[in-house]
Amino acid sequence: MSKITNSHIFIKLLFLSIILSSCAINHGDINPVVKEQGYCQMKWFGSDNHTNSASIKGNYWPKDNLSKDFHHIGGNQSQRNYVERHGEEVAAYFRSRGAKVTFTFHDNPIPGSYGIGYDPNGGAWSCLGRNCRSRVNEQAMNFGFLSPITVHHEFMHFYNALHTHQIPGAFDFIGSVVYAATARTGWSKAQTDFNIMNDHDPQTVDITEYHERDKMSYKILASWNRAGRTSNPSIEWLPIHDAWVDKHLVEQEDEIEEPPVDDCQELELEFEDLKRELEDALFELSNAKDDVKRKQAVLSKLSTFKVQYSQKGAKLTDAVDFIDQICKELGL
Repeated sequence: MSKITNSHIFIKLLFLSIILSSCAINHGDINPVVKEQGYCQMKWFGSDNHTNSASIKGNYWPKDNLSKDFHHIGGNQSQRNYVERHGEEVAAYFRSRGAKVTFTFHDNPIPGSYGIGYDPNGGAWSCLGRNCRSRVNEQAMNFGFLSPITVHHEFMHFYNALHTHQIPGAFDFIGSVVYAATARTGWSKAQTDFNIMNDHDPQTVDITEYHERDKMSYKILASWNRAGRTSNPSIEWLPIHDAWVDKHLVEQEDEIEEPPVDDCQELELEFEDLKRELEDALFELSNAKDDVKRKQAVLSKLSTFKVQYSQKGAKLTDAVDFIDQICKELGL
């Protein structure tokens, strides 16, 4: 059975990139956050239809590709030293659990490095896990304010750790109270939903146990939730962090190599890779003008692509459905 080659995938991505480039990244949505509460924002650099739980499963860095280079964008030497010192604490903790990771910090960008900014009006934020690849050679984090727990929190985001106060059942938030509190910090309802109110979806997020001292939780006030529950995040590393790192960052000796797959299974795997590449393209492309001719060219390519998958049998109906959805979203 023939299968789609990497060159075929590249060609299709090339054509799709033309139309997907109209999905602009809204960098203006990185609004200030309040220093007193220490809020940070998880940043999904992509189209606006992603929820807080989008693509987190499968969004981990490969365990053999954890070491990263970072470069500073602005900031004084004291700020830079502070982030390097407490960032290294995260790397050292990862290594203590057996992860193969090194952080290297640079004063200027180098190929493949991720930018750390210090915009005082930009709050604290980081991209999430594997989708940070779209931020390579660009800003991937910001530290508008500094504390040890803030640095730990943002580097954990970079390695795909989410806000744990959004674990289902952790808090029964009172929307009117939370929205009023966050509005005073300059946050919109959408930002509050994304970073506080919306529960993670267990279907798309690897859920951990909630701990009121987890550094990946916000400081939650009793008045914010119906149970009057509070949280008091701590700088300490907890057993839940140990379990998370061991599972997602440490190569296990008993990990078994995947058995060989047949051609049809390979094609399905290639399609999953292609879907991820298409999603990555959304993050990287912006500011392209609408062009009907280019849309039609993409439609032609997608039609060919759909036929190729349709001929592979019922096992790939999800691929055809996915292509149909792309066409619908692009208005083709």
